[in-house]
Amino acid sequence: MKHIKSRAFRALVVGVAIVLLLSPGWLMATVFTSVNFILSLFVVLVSVVIAVWLPRWKWLGAIISSLLIAVPPYPFWLYASENRGWYFHFFHGFTLSTLPLGTFGVVFVFALLLFAVIFWALDKPFSPAATKDNISAV
Repeated sequence: MKHIKSRAFRALVVGVAIVLLLSPGWLMATVFTSVNFILSLFVVLVSVVIAVWLPRWKWLGAIISSLLIAVPPYPFWLYASENRGWYFHFFHGFTLSTLPLGTFGVVFVFALLLFAVIFWALDKPFSPAATKDNISAV
């Protein structure tokens, strides 16, 4: 259990979780446009900053970030055309039956779990003075 408390392990956990959170946006960026990756990067960084400096608001930030990661901007709520350029058009060309709601739900839950892992890793490790072994040794 000692390796779980180490800073290197926690930093590795945060890095892997961030890479996993950015992977849907990166995948969409390789297929469509980089807007999804840029938004994913922005919301993950903002959520980590909120978790560090405003810990009471971290879950609200994680929920909003998970929603934005699960429902990427392009093609679901941001659209581009040659005539108008980029514009907001929510679920352009999608109907309720063609929306991948199950996929949205799975990605949302997975992203929220990854934020929980990040929050765990960013919490201060237990103080060695308060462990059971040290108390019984006194």
